[in-house]
Amino acid sequence: NLSALDLLIARDEIPPEKRLRHGWDEAKDETELSGEKTSMEKGENLEEPRSETGLKLIGEEAPSTLPWKYVLKDEATRSFVGFLPRTLGEDVCRSFFLKALEGAEWIQPTGPNGPIPRKTAWMVYFDCTCTYRYGRIEVQPQQYPQWM
Repeated sequence: NLSALDLLIARDEIPPEKRLRHGWDEAKDETELSGEKTSMEKGENLEEPRSETGLKLIGEEAPSTLPWKYVLKDEATRSFVGFLPRTLGEDVCRSFFLKALEGAEWIQPTGPNGPIPRKTAWMVYFDCTCTYRYGRIEVQPQQYPQWM
């Protein structure tokens, strides 16, 4: 059995036409509906390239004894997901997980076909009123709890 992380890493190796699709993921956003190409599809950067700004990722600055892994590196949008494997012990990880599971207000949004198969806790800093949106689903913000 592959973990979710293994699947995320392997996703880049699977051609898009062979990737699994889910009913809740098939809703087209406005850009897809309009037929217009996004900046990324046109090959344009949405952010100034890191090579020009000097911006470094934590994994690029860390000692080589700390093997950061990046499962997402999107230079055009300057979006990155990196992690440092096995940094925390199992008990600490379990404690953090339970704190997030029990201490956050998890919301299950409803889409055109009923409740979607995931819950979201969209947390923001101070008076931010920005919503989190994926497809046609929008989640209202909640302030970070004190424990976070």
